[in-house]
Amino acid sequence: MAFHESFRSLLQVALIFFPICNSIDTITPNKSLRDGETLISAGEKFVLGFFSPVKSSTNRYVGIWYNKIPDQTIVWTANRENPVKNSSGVLIIKGGNLVLFDGGHSNNSNTLWSTNVSTTATYSSAILTDSGNLELTDDHQRVLWESFDYPTNTWLPQMKLGLDRRTGLNRILTSWKSVDDPAPGEFSLGLDPVGVPQYFLRKGSLSIWRVGPWNGVRLSGAPRMNEITATDLPVSYVANDDEIYLMYTGKNTTSITTRTVLDDSGVFQRPIWSDDNQRWISIAIGNKDRCDQYANCGAYGSCYPNRLDECECLEGFEPKTPSEWNLGDWSGGCVRRRSLDCDGKGDGFLRLANVKVPDKSRSRVEPGLNLEACKGECLKNCNCTAYASADISEGDRGCLIWHGDLVDLKVLSDGGQGIYTRVAASELDGSTIKYSRGLQGKKKLLVTLLTIISGFLLFTLCGYYLWRKAKGCEMNERHDNVLNDNEIEENGKGSELLLFNVSVIAAATNNFSGSNLLGKGGFGPVYKVVGIDSSTIGSAYANMSVNH
Repeated sequence: MAFHESFRSLLQVALIFFPICNSIDTITPNKSLRDGETLISAGEKFVLGFFSPVKSSTNRYVGIWYNKIPDQTIVWTANRENPVKNSSGVLIIKGGNLVLFDGGHSNNSNTLWSTNVSTTATYSSAILTDSGNLELTDDHQRVLWESFDYPTNTWLPQMKLGLDRRTGLNRILTSWKSVDDPAPGEFSLGLDPVGVPQYFLRKGSLSIWRVGPWNGVRLSGAPRMNEITATDLPVSYVANDDEIYLMYTGKNTTSITTRTVLDDSGVFQRPIWSDDNQRWISIAIGNKDRCDQYANCGAYGSCYPNRLDECECLEGFEPKTPSEWNLGDWSGGCVRRRSLDCDGKGDGFLRLANVKVPDKSRSRVEPGLNLEACKGECLKNCNCTAYASADISEGDRGCLIWHGDLVDLKVLSDGGQGIYTRVAASELDGSTIKYSRGLQGKKKLLVTLLTIISGFLLFTLCGYYLWRKAKGCEMNERHDNVLNDNEIEENGKGSELLLFNVSVIAAATNNFSGSNLLGKGGFGPVYKVVGIDSSTIGSAYANMSVNH
């Protein structure tokens, strides 16, 4: 044991006084990094050095960027809040820490940045790896500090994004203040451990996009992200007593140059380097449409990104303020049409498929319950408003239960999952009309009913008109062919002669037949009349003048 201790001490002394000169990826107590010098990782993938975001600026920052990409792309910055004002910066190992000084080793030099870890190590060094991670290790090669634990605006492959429960360290992305200033901006993206852990994009303290929880297969609110990484760079999610984090890695991390970045405008995107085009090709991952805006449709509203009026109330709900909803202000959300029974027997559930599930800040997981048991568990509590499967990787496993309002629910074209929302039993009656689409559904229903009623009235009026027309023709025919006593009496009033309709005379004379012709007089031919009531005219003969 004594021999080994002596050998290690001699080795440390040798490293201090006789450093390895050809090491280009490591900073040691005897090898600092000055402005104008660089470290290059062993595989020549990344560079550590000083840079200025704008060529005309004298502000200098310590950062990491890609080595063989002509467009300098910064993936990490050390002193993002305290730039070196000139080219006098130097990065050294001091007291076991990595320290950035302004002005070299003079007594007037200022400490602008430090790893600031507590260590008793007698020897430490900093090495730049091919993953883009800057690691500070002690003499036993134990990692004391690493840049992957303190990301700036870029999430690299093999980098954890999430919470270390043991230390309380939460690895989050923070945008640059502007394209010219790497100081922390107003946008951040990271894990929120409240309730069921999920990822949020925030502007200051305001939530603007909820990436959604992990459902065993994907992040429910970022299907595009999963599509991009599914084959070559699959995303893995780890949640245990020690850590909760996301990480993407895979077999092709060496052949694909990619990163995930939160830019200064708050857009979360995945650029992939194209060797053919010699440029970054960016693919937006999230917060790209109105339905990605957090709680865009308010409580109990579902958002459809491909519709002009994207917000609709869930089945069993109606707009809280119809006048605002009519004007396209959906932030007030929806309220129940009928109150819940809450005795465990009078309520039911309606399934909504293919969704980004609601905010999980007020939800919990029951891993040992299946969906049927999950339903029963929800009915036990009147505050339970919905349930879903916690893990869809191998069928439906586990139970996810929501309490309180359902907020930030988005209907996806693909990549979502089903959720069961609680409603009063009367909403489940198939014989009643369900206004399941909110105000838009009511408008459609009203238009349909008005169309049906208008069509029925038009059909009725047309039928009545045709019936009246047919009835009138029939009456006229009967009137022309039949002359009753009253007609004769009426026609004869105030006159010595009886007046007859020509059609009646024609019928009585057999259409002026020659067999009825009796002769001709001064007033014209005289016909024998047959068929007129004899009590009225006896057996008289008609003497008529017919003008041809």
